[in-house]
Amino acid sequence: MKMRAETILNGHNPAFLNVPLTNPFFPLLVVVTSPDGNLLKTSIIPFPSLSRGGMHYGELCAIDNKLSYPDNLQALSTRLLDQWLGIANNQHENLALGRIEVELQQGATGAEPIFSTAFRTWLAVIMHIKLASHPCDSNLPSKVSSYLEENLATLPEFLNKNLTEQIIAREKNALVGLVLPPDCIPSLHALVTRQFNTPKAPCTVPSFVIIDKGTLKPEWKIQVPPLGNELLDFQATDAIRYFPVLIPLSQKNNLFNAGEISNIPFAVKFHDKHPQNESNLILPLPIEYKKPIFRGLKHQPLVVKDTIFILLPLCGHNLPALSAFLESLQWQTIAENIHIVAITKLPSEQITEKLERFFPGKNTVIENKNNLSRSEQINLATQYTQNGYLLIAHEEIVLHDPRTVETLCLIAGGDKIASASCLLIRDNQEKTNSSPVKVYSGGIFPSHSPSSQLIFSEFDCHDIFPFTTYPVAANSSIFFMVRKDIWDRIGGFNNKAISDFDINLDYGIRSMMQGYLHFCTSIISAGYLGDEILTEKLNMNSNSAIYTIIPKNIINKMTSVLEIIKG
Repeated sequence: MKMRAETILNGHNPAFLNVPLTNPFFPLLVVVTSPDGNLLKTSIIPFPSLSRGGMHYGELCAIDNKLSYPDNLQALSTRLLDQWLGIANNQHENLALGRIEVELQQGATGAEPIFSTAFRTWLAVIMHIKLASHPCDSNLPSKVSSYLEENLATLPEFLNKNLTEQIIAREKNALVGLVLPPDCIPSLHALVTRQFNTPKAPCTVPSFVIIDKGTLKPEWKIQVPPLGNELLDFQATDAIRYFPVLIPLSQKNNLFNAGEISNIPFAVKFHDKHPQNESNLILPLPIEYKKPIFRGLKHQPLVVKDTIFILLPLCGHNLPALSAFLESLQWQTIAENIHIVAITKLPSEQITEKLERFFPGKNTVIENKNNLSRSEQINLATQYTQNGYLLIAHEEIVLHDPRTVETLCLIAGGDKIASASCLLIRDNQEKTNSSPVKVYSGGIFPSHSPSSQLIFSEFDCHDIFPFTTYPVAANSSIFFMVRKDIWDRIGGFNNKAISDFDINLDYGIRSMMQGYLHFCTSIISAGYLGDEILTEKLNMNSNSAIYTIIPKNIINKMTSVLEIIKG
């Protein structure tokens, strides 16, 4: 124990002290004495990094609490301290987290906060956890990888026999380990919790917080369904895995309230706000990239024997755009499997002639004689298909990556996937934004309004989910793929829905109620040349909502992105 600062207090009001900390993570003991040296009061600040400006401040702001900043800080610090010391009721005997590994892939530099001497020292000396590199097929040069692994090791002078034994004991008695991308640090909640339902296999953490790398200001709280290989296999090869991952260390299972645990942030992720180059948005993965796109797949290219039916409702409204879409389909790696099914109000001969130019003998044209809605047209088009894949598309989509259809087939091929889509971008017509393109759709997400009502909307998610595959509540029917047999089991679109947005969300929720998931990926992208037709938000508690009540277990299957209100 060392004295860090001493100052005179005037009066009885709270005072903010300018105390230089050698280590901003170590606990602080505050002692108040009278002028003659009598002890008046003592207090402890167990987690200084939870304070405003600290690396864990985002956790404080992510807690749904109506208290003022000082009261909220004191309440959460006390709660975390009680968990850490095992004072709270119904505690497991041991701390849940016992091991932290860092995944070292291309992009890791050693300058990330988790490599800092102060953080690693605090983690070992106070929390009794030693960092290690995660076993993986690293694409880093061997010298760089060795350097980073060495940097992760706790400083040798702190590793005395007693501390080493405590580190070993914590890991031995723990329930789970945590695998982090290098741009993350473990949350205080994760480090001190004793309440945990042990996963049976590696899975994504249920929640984490994103903060600005430069200012440390909190931005978003992300809640993700705890998914295993069905999601982790679809992360990019040779890239840092985006999601923090839990790995089981014990076969014990401690039954606690799953809802409470899913609300605990397990990591703090540092968001780099460097502006994205538009070329990286349009083509995130270089054309010359020869390895499998996804890390869980060992073959390249994909061998697809089934037909891929491209469903084009409202076909013929923009014939030049239709030509561009068909040409981009023609250049796909598995174009030989494609069959076009188009529904149009135009004379069928006019559309057939255009389709025959690009896909001779592999097209079906249906005339919309009964003025069917878009969802009715899509449902009708599926009746002209067989087993295989359905790619529902808008004629104003353009594919600038020849691997797009192949990639969606890889994702949609799973038995639990009700839709697979990718990032959709379009020309930026907002003069306030200097980028010539902007994200149009990356899936539909739930969030909470100030009145706690559940709101579903699309937004520019590329900042939050760059170069990754992630679960969503639903995908935009402007462009998504699904297996035909799964579409039939779900029952297709609800023709009674009042808008395209309702159609998408209704399909998403109905399918999740049947055990299915929806994935979107930003590892590839497609262009959208049309107008913004899905800009509305759906309030699920309003009279226009399809469902007034969504079961909690269904909401837990969706990725929730909640903007953090600064404390």
